[in-house]
Amino acid sequence: MNIIIAALYTVGRLSFGNTVVEIQGTRLYASSGNAVEIYDVSAPAAPVMLSRVPYTGRGVILTMEMSGDTLFVGTDKGSVMALDVSDPSNPVEMTSVNLADAVLSIRVKDSLLLVANGYFGLFILRRSDLSAVSSLSVSSYSTGLDYRGNTVFLTSTTVPLSVIDISDPTSPTLTLSHSSLPWCSGGLYLRLLSGNYAAIRCEDTLKVYDFTSLSYPTYVSTVGQVNVSPYLVDTFITLAENNTVRVFSISDPTSPTLLGDTGLAALEFVSHAAAYGDVLYVFTKHPFRKFLTVHYLADTVTYEALLPGTSSSVQKSGDYLYVYNQGLSVVDVTSASNPQLLTFIPTDFGMYSSSAAFMDLSYPYLFVAGRGQTRIYVYDVSVPYSPVLDTSYSLPMGIHNCLRVVDPSHVLVCGYSSMNLVDLSSMTFGTVSLSVRGVDLTSDGSYAVVVEGGNLYTIDMGTFSVAGSVSLPSGTSALSVVVEGDRAYAMYVAGTDSMRVAVVDIGSPSSPSVLGSTTVGRVNTSYLYYLPVGLEKVGDYLFGSMAEMGPFVIDVSDPTSPSVVEVLQADGYATDLVVSDGYVYQMDNLTGLTVFRAPLPTAVEEREPSPIPVPFILKGRTLTSDYEVKVYTVSGRLLHSGKSYRFGRPGVFFVVVRGRGYRVMAR
Repeated sequence: MNIIIAALYTVGRLSFGNTVVEIQGTRLYASSGNAVEIYDVSAPAAPVMLSRVPYTGRGVILTMEMSGDTLFVGTDKGSVMALDVSDPSNPVEMTSVNLADAVLSIRVKDSLLLVANGYFGLFILRRSDLSAVSSLSVSSYSTGLDYRGNTVFLTSTTVPLSVIDISDPTSPTLTLSHSSLPWCSGGLYLRLLSGNYAAIRCEDTLKVYDFTSLSYPTYVSTVGQVNVSPYLVDTFITLAENNTVRVFSISDPTSPTLLGDTGLAALEFVSHAAAYGDVLYVFTKHPFRKFLTVHYLADTVTYEALLPGTSSSVQKSGDYLYVYNQGLSVVDVTSASNPQLLTFIPTDFGMYSSSAAFMDLSYPYLFVAGRGQTRIYVYDVSVPYSPVLDTSYSLPMGIHNCLRVVDPSHVLVCGYSSMNLVDLSSMTFGTVSLSVRGVDLTSDGSYAVVVEGGNLYTIDMGTFSVAGSVSLPSGTSALSVVVEGDRAYAMYVAGTDSMRVAVVDIGSPSSPSVLGSTTVGRVNTSYLYYLPVGLEKVGDYLFGSMAEMGPFVIDVSDPTSPSVVEVLQADGYATDLVVSDGYVYQMDNLTGLTVFRAPLPTAVEEREPSPIPVPFILKGRTLTSDYEVKVYTVSGRLLHSGKSYRFGRPGVFFVVVRGRGYRVMAR
């Protein structure tokens, strides 16, 4: 056993989300966040799910490749995994590896695995154990590849074609590079066709080029518009753009022929589509994650099912989680290391809010409302694994930022420019003219504490009016607040991208005062104001979750000097969380549920050592290794090559040692 300082660490996962598809015979492999679902599609009008691999490495699955009985998957965080799917009802992980950047495309060549590895170019692995053979940078962000013989054709965002000789796979050689092709300045996908032709996705158009002369490739045709990865089987290629899917024959690459054109509802968006034979398999991502089979020659839908999609909110009661993921899911977490999806109830909150909803539990009732909608749904969860819709209420205002149950007859609703206390029995309401982002109640319910802009307010629930306020240090955009005793804990953005936490004394509600604050880190605020965030206080610690920050832990035992204990990076885009019985249940809008063990961060705990030893030591900002180490920024810029390195600043970096990539945080 290793004696280590205990911190958050992953114990279980359950993925939901968007989809990449791979088909082989009567088996369809669909990704869901970072999970893989295996379907029997021998009867296309009645697909049957055979199994689900709940977690296949960090990040969202971007690509899959079948070879014999092995399915290779790659994620946006650099994970590559090999699954033995010879028994599709019981897939088995064979091996995995973490590379230094996103895995955008995988091709199997004999005993090798060829990988388009983002900023790190071409990466060559051994098929048998995914050990590193070699790599070659092409000075651009690599997105797609294919091969013929010992020649690899690689496309990237600013160099649409690089030609690489891998006659000696241990030493790949760049033989030719084109910074542009006719009507193409960068590529997002590449597949070789019959003859000397290749299809390249140039921005949102799939074009065909003649590679007879690699020195002077020529444009020959345009297949069509596309904004997700095309899917090629034999001489048939499937293109999806927004809500339209088209199937083309490219038996003659100089003159693609449209075989079928299927249009979905106006605001539906396709995440992936694949034609196999005369059947088109379509997965949508908005407003719902949906699986359809279509006979595209007749444009007839033969099967349609709603599936768990992107996640935004979570509540917990006993051994059950209630998750909003484009519907209401019930997850059994009796075993935190093996969460089980029990029930999925599709909900119709309208196009705008399908991927974001607010929930609050007032046992035995669960209140659910879609963002931007005017209706609250109330489920009876007295039988926890089988929620029943008890009633619903149509409100005179929209729900935009938060929902909080005061009691079964009263709710606080945060709209665009006001917060309302709604009496559900009479539909009367009081109003406070604040654009509230987060709300919590004092233990006796006499005051609500809210955050708006760069300020915290106390609201007298008797008169439903502002009692007091205080400015948050350097605050510009408040996100959430939680109350315990006479303390309020506010999470907010300072400036444009600095996330902070402040501790506020609300013992005198008319004159709240800031006791202390700290900076947690920098965040991407692109989607921050459209999705819920998580904030909970347990003991002396504050747990939060938002944007690219997975769970973070703040020690608030000294309210005048809160300190950061731990910040984990989210797999995708972190939203809500629940802390219960020593576990953190954190939702991610892209990858679903992750369960973390949450011992007291200052405790010492025994834990089994990692089965794969890390080949370097990081103490503070000093990294040392017995091997040659390459240190990169997250954008792919090489900082250092050698056996030791002192980070000049805190942050997240890539470290590559012996062909494996590691994401490290220097504090």
